[in-house]
Amino acid sequence: MTPGLDLAGRLLLCPGPCAAPIRSTRPQGLQRVALGQRAEQLPTLMAALHALCAHAHRLAARLAVRAARGEPGTPTTAERLALQAGTARDQLLRLAHDWPRLLPGAEPFAPALAEALRSCPLWRPGTAPAAALATLPDWLAQHWLGQSPARWLAAWADDPLAWPARWAQRQHTPLARLLAAQQAATQALATPPRPWQPLAAAEGAAAAVGAALAGWPAAGGPAAAGASAEAGASGAVDAAGADPGAEALPDTGPWSRHHDRLAPAAHNAWMRLVSRLVDLLQLASPAGAPHAPGGADWLAAGAASPAPGEGLAWVETARGLLAYRVALAADDGSPAGPRLQALQVLAPTDWNFHPQGVLARALQAQAAGDAPAATRLAVAFDPCVAFTVAAAALPAHPHEAQHA
Repeated sequence: MTPGLDLAGRLLLCPGPCAAPIRSTRPQGLQRVALGQRAEQLPTLMAALHALCAHAHRLAARLAVRAARGEPGTPTTAERLALQAGTARDQLLRLAHDWPRLLPGAEPFAPALAEALRSCPLWRPGTAPAAALATLPDWLAQHWLGQSPARWLAAWADDPLAWPARWAQRQHTPLARLLAAQQAATQALATPPRPWQPLAAAEGAAAAVGAALAGWPAAGGPAAAGASAEAGASGAVDAAGADPGAEALPDTGPWSRHHDRLAPAAHNAWMRLVSRLVDLLQLASPAGAPHAPGGADWLAAGAASPAPGEGLAWVETARGLLAYRVALAADDGSPAGPRLQALQVLAPTDWNFHPQGVLARALQAQAAGDAPAATRLAVAFDPCVAFTVAAAALPAHPHEAQHA
C-alpha cells in the first residue's frame, strides 16, 4: 500500500455557476478485492471496506449472496434488529458529532451533545440491540427532545412543515438549540426533491433496483468500476461536470423511506436535516406506531434472484437506499461454497453527490465561493466521505481537481 494513500478519498464542492459543482478523489475499484473470494466472505469484507454504514453493507451483501444461492431474501428478526440499532446509531452520530463539527456556527453546541451521547444506551457495552432500543425513547426524551418521541412524532404528523421549527424554538436541549440556530440559513437553501423510490415501482422492487444498477453507467452516472468481474465495484462521482440542460438525477435519503406515508417533500436543506431526526425517532418507536411502521419495520430490506447464480439486494440505510448485485461463479465443489464473479454496489452517495444530481443543482444556484451555503447543503445530504469546499471554480478536467 502506498504510504499516505487516502483510501476513502474526499468530495470537492464548488458553489456558484461552475461547470463542475462536485468532484471526487475517491479511489475506484477498491471493492474488486472481493472478486474471486468465497461468496460467504463478502459480508465481512464489505463491512470492513465501509466504516460508515458497515452494518448495512454487511446485510446487503449477505442478502444478495443468499438470493444468488436460491435462498430466501427476507431479513431475519435478528438482522432487522441489528439494522434498526445500527441505523439509529448512525443518525445519532450525524446529529451529535457531525452537525456541531461541520455546520457553520454550530460548534458551541458540541460539548453538550457529546456529553449526552456518552450515556446513550446504543453504546452501552454488552447490551443487546433489543434491550438498547427499548430504553432509547426515554434517553431521547430526557437528553434531546424534552418530551417523548411518541408525542414529538404525533405533533410532527399533525404539522410536519411547521412543527420542527416550533419545537426547536421552544425547547432548550442542545439539539433543539442547534437546529433553531440553523433554521433560517438552511430553509433558504432550496433542494427540489426528486426521490429515488424503486421499492414503490409497479414492476416490483427487484426489477426497479436491477434496472438502476444495470443502467447506472449509461445513465451518466459514475463509470461503474465494477458492473462486471473485469471492472469491480461501483465507483464514486467522477464525471467531468454538470450539464445545465440535463434533468437532475434522483436523490435518496431518510426523506424518502419506503414505509413513510407522511414525509413532506424535502424541498430545502432544513427539511433534509429534520428528516434525520424524524428517522431516528421512528427507529426508536415501538412496532405498530399510529402514523407509520415503527422500530424494526421502519426500514425496508429485501433481495431477489433475477437469474440463476445472481442476486440483488436493497437495504435502507441512514443515508438512503443501498443496492447490491452479485453474480456467483459456477460451483467448483468446494465445501467453502462458490466464489464471487461479479459485484456492483450503488450507494446513496453515488446518487446524492453526482454532478447531475439535486445537490449539484443546488450548489450551482448559490453565490460563487459561498462556503457556508455549500457546507450546509453537503451536511444535509450527508456524504459517506469527507468533503472540501473549493475556494474557486473547479477545473474542467477531473484529474485537475485532485489538489483543489
